[in-house]
Amino acid sequence: MAQVFRLYNIQGNNNIVDWQNSIVYGSKANEEIKDPDGAKASKVITSIPSPFARIDLVKTAFKEVVANGNLDGDTIYHKMVSDTLDVAEIFFNSEKLKDKIEILVWDRAQDLDMNSVFGKTLERYLQSDATGSDPYNFKKIQRFYLLNYIGPDKPQQLNIIGATSPATLFFSSANDLDYVSRNISFGQDRPFDKIYQSLYNRDWEFVKYLYAFRAAYPEFHKDFPEFNEYLGGVNTNSRNNCYAKFTNEQKREIDALNSNSISIYEAIAVGEKGQNTLDVLGRPFHKKPVITDFNSGFEIDSSFAEGKRPLVLPVEAGNTYSNLRYTQDKWANTYKAPYYDNKPWESRILPIVGDEYPYLTISDFLSDTIVRMPYKLNDEKFFDGNYQGAEDSYLLPLTNLFFRFFTVEDLMTKLTKDGKKMLELKGEPGKVKVFLRIPIKNGYVEYTRTYFEGQPTNIEHNDGALVDKKVGLGILPLIQFPENVKKHYRLALFDKGRNDVRLTCYKGNKSIIEKAHIVREPKDIDMNECSKEAYVLNENFDRINVKVGDTEGFIIPKFKQANGNRIYTFAIDFGTTNSHIEYGFSTSQGTDATVVNSFDIPASERQLHRLHSYYSDPDIRMAFEHNFIPDTVADSDDYAFPMRTVFSEWNQNDRNQAIYALANGNIPFLYEKNTIPYYNEVRTELKWRGEQEYSLILKFAV
Repeated sequence: MAQVFRLYNIQGNNNIVDWQNSIVYGSKANEEIKDPDGAKASKVITSIPSPFARIDLVKTAFKEVVANGNLDGDTIYHKMVSDTLDVAEIFFNSEKLKDKIEILVWDRAQDLDMNSVFGKTLERYLQSDATGSDPYNFKKIQRFYLLNYIGPDKPQQLNIIGATSPATLFFSSANDLDYVSRNISFGQDRPFDKIYQSLYNRDWEFVKYLYAFRAAYPEFHKDFPEFNEYLGGVNTNSRNNCYAKFTNEQKREIDALNSNSISIYEAIAVGEKGQNTLDVLGRPFHKKPVITDFNSGFEIDSSFAEGKRPLVLPVEAGNTYSNLRYTQDKWANTYKAPYYDNKPWESRILPIVGDEYPYLTISDFLSDTIVRMPYKLNDEKFFDGNYQGAEDSYLLPLTNLFFRFFTVEDLMTKLTKDGKKMLELKGEPGKVKVFLRIPIKNGYVEYTRTYFEGQPTNIEHNDGALVDKKVGLGILPLIQFPENVKKHYRLALFDKGRNDVRLTCYKGNKSIIEKAHIVREPKDIDMNECSKEAYVLNENFDRINVKVGDTEGFIIPKFKQANGNRIYTFAIDFGTTNSHIEYGFSTSQGTDATVVNSFDIPASERQLHRLHSYYSDPDIRMAFEHNFIPDTVADSDDYAFPMRTVFSEWNQNDRNQAIYALANGNIPFLYEKNTIPYYNEVRTELKWRGEQEYSLILKFAV
């Protein structure tokens, strides 16, 4: 049986009898050609492997997609349109993709070698296709800008993945570009993949720029008619376009664009020294501006964040945060931030999307090593991090940057919307697990880090190290004073074993410089004896940074606010052998002269508060007694007034320097009850020592 081999029908008739008249091949004939695969061919059209053919194919693709009535199809035309928009978006994001792409320039005047056969042939092509109405704008073209992929997985030295086009702004390569898809993404969209992305589903900043480019280009609809119909809006006829897909708010933004709207964008510099700017038919094409606000659900929820609010990013993949907006798209369940980023947080590059924007990750908040102490914390007076575990305690493994955004009150009292605490520590055999929940715009990000005993830090796997340390600490008094009141704080420190301890106090983001740091006796590692140290401060503080060797952690005291209204009057009987102190007080109701009390320190009014409930090391326990004050002073205790008139001072005091009570010296309540340490010198008969020793009398009274 005879077969008819004809590409198109003539008025619905596929048969031509004898010498029947036929029509010349043209646009009408082309439209009647049927694709046996329904335009869903799995292979791209490459029968004519030249960039000119590709330019024509992309031009046809835009026309076919608009005519198809569906912007989101899966035909070969939708693929070419999607890939072309991928090329445009890569150009737009070229600044952040500098490590993956470079822009090469082909200049018609400089690079077209008319002395070669190839050059002459190429020029003939350009002149030939520029005849008549010049549908490809070859008369106007002076330069092509080509995208060369230089990133990971590049197959060869030169990998052209797309270029500018005088007919459709851009066009893509017909080659397999999977290696690009693996390493570049725009939100959850990856260029040149098998999921075709129409323009209206892309990054709104990119979409808006293309309309701004058109608004600044009066002849756009004439030079790029197919692309213009695809965009929709002004100077268009088709109802199947991207503009029709926008929300009303997006349409208002597009409608507000004018010829000056493009002035906010910066041109793309090209050339070795950036001496030229990228253009399409002489019109500069621009790069994406630096984003100041992504309206991301991951923005930190902090009253102290100024300017750009950093994003707090999860470090584990999964669907916990998949409903939250990241930058231009939602956080995918495959996304995860690195555990550590060595760049300053203000100038980091966002993971996956590659934008320069501040973000924070787990190591910005949690230290890589935690310090364990073999004593139970005095959790009535110090915050224990909501620790669940054995009879031990930990320095809080937080960084100073955490307190850049949150207060100690936030840390101790803030709860998430589902009632979880901000910080929790859970002890387990050979390790401790730390949970930190950072508030963000839409909920919180939970970080978890496990610190292992006897293992080094391995931040690449989010594993922290655990070190043990014996240290005693006390604060006197545990009161926050009004700013207009003179303040006198003493920190007792007893450091034992290897790794020296250094204390730094903070109030908010301000470090408090101590007035003095007195070491009456250094620690003796060989003799297993702790140091005897005191810090003198005259300013309020809210936390203590404890540096143990190279490891840092925090102690958070639970200060009581000073709000009393009593005015005290003290009477001191300064005797040769014994001294006695009594006091009375007045209130707003006046003074009751009959109420006179012997000076005491009951348990309810303890002045020196120890970090731990009990120290099993006798040298630490006795260091508190010998160098500071007892927990209580009362008639029923071992210590009470009247008592011996005597003062104990460090035997290396320099009288030419400032001498501080409860630092350089103290009242030795253990005098004649226990042996006085060798580093302390006891002074008696204070009353008769004269002006030269008058400072001792003052220190005794204070």
